[in-house]
Amino acid sequence: RAGDARGGLDLRLKPYGCAATGKDLGMIEIVKSASTVARIQTRLGGGALGALRKHPVEAFLRKHNAGDHEFAVARENFIYSCAGYCVATYVLGIGDRHADNIMVTNAGHLFHIDFGHFLGNFKSKYGIKRETAPFVFTPSMAHVLGGVDDALFAEFERTATAAYNVLRRHARLLVTLFSLMLS
Repeated sequence: RAGDARGGLDLRLKPYGCAATGKDLGMIEIVKSASTVARIQTRLGGGALGALRKHPVEAFLRKHNAGDHEFAVARENFIYSCAGYCVATYVLGIGDRHADNIMVTNAGHLFHIDFGHFLGNFKSKYGIKRETAPFVFTPSMAHVLGGVDDALFAEFERTATAAYNVLRRHARLLVTLFSLMLS
């Protein structure tokens, strides 16, 4: 795992540009060579039932990374970026996470879009909260990592734990930054 001199982690996140242009208006960068998990599930999982199948995301990565080395690199990108987003979405309290709001690049980088619900501002319908988990990690994601008993899954867990601990070491800074946004 690559780190920097401050003890950080390279989670292989792919931030994209976003600029506010007015109240409730803005522009976002188009991320090329990426698809939503919903689209991947539909196209490679056999239609609407693809959301219930474990293999579509792995099939997507194999489709775009035919060689063994390329696939291993894509899987590694997936491990680190998925761990990073699991921690980030949990800590930031990002809601409305579903297959249309999670994307994967051809190179294996997982990333989230649509951050309209964050810091615990979750959707509810008829007084019932729609969020059922603190972050999204699906059986399909675990399948890419070889399942929960695989060494790649253990690497994912170690990476997510390390990322969370880096944030814990910088908790005071994060709280200060969030307090500046209160107004």
